Amino acid sequence: MKSIAITVMLLLLGRRVSTFSAQPPHPSFSSLGKRLENIRDLALLDAPTYTSNVLVDVCSDHALLPIAVHASLQNPFSRSIAIDISLNACVSASSTLETLPHPPPPISIIQGDGLLPLLPPSHNNDSHTVVIAGVGVNTILDILSPLQTKTATKFPKLILSPTKTRSRNLLKLLSSPTLLKHYQLQTVKINDERSRYYFALSFEHKKTATKQSPPKPYVVYLLKSISNTHTYIGTTNDLPRRLRQHNGELAGGAKSTHSGRPWIISHTVSGFKTSRSSATSFEHSWKKQQGYENRISNLSHLTDDHSPPLPLTIRDHLNTKSNFSDQIEERITPYIHPEDAESQREFANYLEFDRRWETLDSKVIESQK
Repeated sequence: MKSIAITVMLLLLGRRVSTFSAQPPHPSFSSLGKRLENIRDLALLDAPTYTSNVLVDVCSDHALLPIAVHASLQNPFSRSIAIDISLNACVSASSTLETLPHPPPPISIIQGDGLLPLLPPSHNNDSHTVVIAGVGVNTILDILSPLQTKTATKFPKLILSPTKTRSRNLLKLLSSPTLLKHYQLQTVKINDERSRYYFALSFEHKKTATKQSPPKPYVVYLLKSISNTHTYIGTTNDLPRRLRQHNGELAGGAKSTHSGRPWIISHTVSGFKTSRSSATSFEHSWKKQQGYENRISNLSHLTDDHSPPLPLTIRDHLNTKSNFSDQIEERITPYIHPEDAESQREFANYLEFDRRWETLDSKVIESQK
């Protein structure tokens, strides 16, 4: 969609948008609410230190986030851009700026479709920290979809905060090809507002990331063949990818799994953290059990007798109706800062809440059969 600079539109409407140096915010914006505070804090945390670092607030609405960022003493951004596809939202953002003491912060308002106003043929060399918040996962993915290998480098940092945060929606976001190819998750903050949980997820481009992703924990898994009675036991720290390898979707699967395709996950044992040696030791003990039934029936004894003693967790994937919550727990936990007690607490509450909904969903599905 062709973008229209809202500055021009507002001039036609008899309004004015000014861009000047930052000043303390209007008193009415002193309290953002915890959700926007988390997003602001992630924008300021480890912000890329470029000369032309620009904050881009997509689906901006009232431009409150750019105002709050520019009011911070730690503000690293030379200027901000507030983008919204709605003309009414842009007018509202302009009205918000006009209520600020003069001179207001350097915030430009653009009516446009997502990131398109910043992509070629736009010829600027600015580096953009992009915030996309207040919309659903599908809308966020649509906004990110134009990013390609060359254009993604223009946006070294993304902060995403979807409105629908059921675990299945978060997994869809984290599994999107654009994010998996170009970005790595860095930090997660969580808050609860009026019994709704909001996630703020900070991503950095893989080429410019200031810190590496934390090591993934190892898991020992039991596969069951659909085509015959074969089973397979292995160790990995990336089970979804490893399963695709065993099923021939990706290169690298064990030769012994070629004849049993397709494979499904039967059981997993986790709790080894980042110790591959401990996981492979358990794998070798488990492989000594012959036959599928023996491998299942003796599993609890193996975990109890494992040395060194570890709080190992057994998961039965075949008899679990849904494990979205478990998957999101594994994906998110390493990225919540150990000293962020609030996010740790709210994430535990969220998981309990989401698992109750999963149980309810399963009961509804069963009743409809």
